[in-house]
Amino acid sequence: MRLLLRITLFHLTILLMPASLFSSDRIPAIFCDEMILQRDAPIRVWGQSAPETAVTVQLGDDHEETVADADGNWSVSLPPQKANEEPQTLSIKATETHSFEGVLIGDVFLASGQSNMDWTAEECSNVDALMAMAAVDELRLFRIPRSLAEKPEFVGEGSWESASSESIADFSAIGFLVGKAVRESEGVPVGVIHSAWGGTRISAWTPHEAMMGHPVLQTVLDRWASELEAFPATKKAFEDDLPQLMAEWKLRRAAAVATGEAPPAEPRLRTGPNTHYVPSTLYDAMIAPLAPFSIKAVLWYQGESDVSRSEEYAVHLPAMMNAWRTQFDNSDLPWVVVQLPNISRGEEPTTSGWPEMREAQVKGVQAATPAAFTTNIDIGDPADIHPADKTVFAERIWRALEALVYNGDPAELLSPWSVEWAFGDGEAVIEFEPKGASINAKDKRVGLLIAGEDLIFHPADFKIQGSRLIVFSPSVPHPVAIRYAWASHPIAGLYSSTGLPVSPFRTDQWTCETVSYSEDALALLSR
Repeated sequence: MRLLLRITLFHLTILLMPASLFSSDRIPAIFCDEMILQRDAPIRVWGQSAPETAVTVQLGDDHEETVADADGNWSVSLPPQKANEEPQTLSIKATETHSFEGVLIGDVFLASGQSNMDWTAEECSNVDALMAMAAVDELRLFRIPRSLAEKPEFVGEGSWESASSESIADFSAIGFLVGKAVRESEGVPVGVIHSAWGGTRISAWTPHEAMMGHPVLQTVLDRWASELEAFPATKKAFEDDLPQLMAEWKLRRAAAVATGEAPPAEPRLRTGPNTHYVPSTLYDAMIAPLAPFSIKAVLWYQGESDVSRSEEYAVHLPAMMNAWRTQFDNSDLPWVVVQLPNISRGEEPTTSGWPEMREAQVKGVQAATPAAFTTNIDIGDPADIHPADKTVFAERIWRALEALVYNGDPAELLSPWSVEWAFGDGEAVIEFEPKGASINAKDKRVGLLIAGEDLIFHPADFKIQGSRLIVFSPSVPHPVAIRYAWASHPIAGLYSSTGLPVSPFRTDQWTCETVSYSEDALALLSR
């Protein structure tokens, strides 16, 4: 019903607009000087003009003509072009003539998510090194300012800039580093679009129609409606309790700093209207104005704000991925998802939800191919949810992109993940993909646990046979479950032959409340 109301009101607004509002054209902000257009893909150009306005779009020798419809909308699709470093002019003749200069053809990536994708070069611990490498020929950056919207925006905000120490300062460090790697490896012009906002839930980035009526995600909308109804009381209670909450937070923060753990987040009211917690509000403001611009792949680093709902996230992530694919008119749009790294969340075992979220991210990727994930269980900062050096994160994203879109060998470029397991004769046999990947162990304490029907986990011994892991323990003669690196900040000593960490996994679906750990097993849960 809400979607129907939104569409009806939007079209009614358009129909009731006076003709003077169409006296000038509306062209999405993504079309401007110095833009990068995606090679080997349809070059889609769209806008709004007065109804029945004749429109001509030209790029080089290619041109298309169309006429604005009764609502003033128009769009054309120019033929795909090969990579081209020779600047071209994209011209649009409608109510007015628009000429965009310095247009190159190459590969375009959309970097989105929450704070770790939003983390700028200026905020990184290696900022001086990043600034020294900032000037990359034919790497151009498009940052979308943080904004909210109640319905899909049309024009949006932002402009294309060449990579430089000035432009990367406030740009996604990961986005810049991945773009630089692609440029250096592929030798084509590269564009990176930065559209991210810290502390945001996946629901804020999901189109409303993708959630409405969905067997699982309708719950997100229903839950939000309940939050809004309760908001006045919630706000008053928060404000009344804030002095005590702040005092408790300062004590817990000091204790965390003293022990090297991640400090708790400062108390904040994480709900309410006109905020970035509203479902779809960031999609409408910061993604919708881009679609259906052709892009090479999406880079996604998000999940910290949803760790309490990992089971839901495993369904939500592929639903959002496919919804974006629909909006960008590319059912095979590749995604690279950054699996959450290690972080200290109190004494292990913890109910933080981080191990379950990593599992949910893997499930989501596997349900929405073509997609890949990067495993980062060895490079997080145990004391900070924001690792200050994004270099290795970006390197692993680039390797995943090589496998996903540049015909690289997945066995060399992707972290191994468990796909099959079998129990018998006092041991478990775990099979991994990608095919051809080999498993290595850094030492004997790799973070493997084994349990029998009593649901008590013990440290496990192991043998490695190529991509097969054989797990056993004299303490568990009849094993039924294996867990690896299943903690917030675990020991994680299994790697591929090319140095990529094996993704944490479990073969059971037992809850934290039902399992227990031997004393030796507890020592393996935390570094």
